[in-house]
Amino acid sequence: MDTVNRRSRTILLYAVLAALAASLPLLALALRKHSGRPSTAAPAASGVVDPRLPRPGGIVLARESGKLAVALSARTGTSRLALTATVLGPDGGGASGRRVAFGGGGRRVGGTACGSGCYEASLPGAPRRITVIVDGAEVPFELPARARPASALVRRVGESLRKARSLVIDERLASSPKHAIRARFEVAAPNRLTYRIAGGADAVVIGGRRWDRATPGEAWIPSSQTPLQLPAVPWSSAARDAHVVGAGPRFWLVTLLDPQIPAWFELRIDKRTLRPMEVRMVAGAHFMRDRYSHYDAPIRIRPPTSRG
Repeated sequence: MDTVNRRSRTILLYAVLAALAASLPLLALALRKHSGRPSTAAPAASGVVDPRLPRPGGIVLARESGKLAVALSARTGTSRLALTATVLGPDGGGASGRRVAFGGGGRRVGGTACGSGCYEASLPGAPRRITVIVDGAEVPFELPARARPASALVRRVGESLRKARSLVIDERLASSPKHAIRARFEVAAPNRLTYRIAGGADAVVIGGRRWDRATPGEAWIPSSQTPLQLPAVPWSSAARDAHVVGAGPRFWLVTLLDPQIPAWFELRIDKRTLRPMEVRMVAGAHFMRDRYSHYDAPIRIRPPTSRG
């Protein structure tokens, strides 16, 4: 998980807190916002080049392909489907110099480089099943038969999430098919949080104080930190290209791109409460699935005992 550890400071959500920010891979964004960092862009000296993102307005989807993140933006024209693939390497930068092609509707066309990690092409008609081929590896996508803009819906979901008194998030976070962690977060408004990584560290955060330990059974280490504002929304206000791409009796499925990370999100939204049921995120070496539950449950978060 070295790559996850290196970038966790800016890409992960509730528990990237103070002393553990450099060493613990966790969720995405409250602290990124809180610290005032505008993006996860790597410094120029690192040699990592930020990916060139697709122009706004497309339907966006993303998937994991080995250690690569592969995203697709599709725009329907008068007679052709314009396609842009964004390929991110494990370092979070654009994966340039790859052999990329697009398949769909019985045709296959080569992609043209359009910047760092950016490849584009077009296909005749409006095929729904699109395959992005990266160095011979096929990454399948299925475009919706109908998609409607969802920016207003996403704003309402964010507002509803922030109003929750409490919630539980069960997360799976991977940097590759072979490396993943699982963690549970319990969140209580306005500034209380606990998390536990399966087989690893856990922490308690209450206002301006926190307690950490590397493994269960060890003594807690207290420290201070700037209070958080919880619950937090894992995508930023810069998120764009939000579309409803699917629905069921109880949920909407929405995809969007957050260029500040950059990361691609898929949200399963409860139609009744307008709160997330599940959030999936694809970014450089960050493949995350969060399941949200126990909204407004009576969660009590207290300072830990010496070895409790």
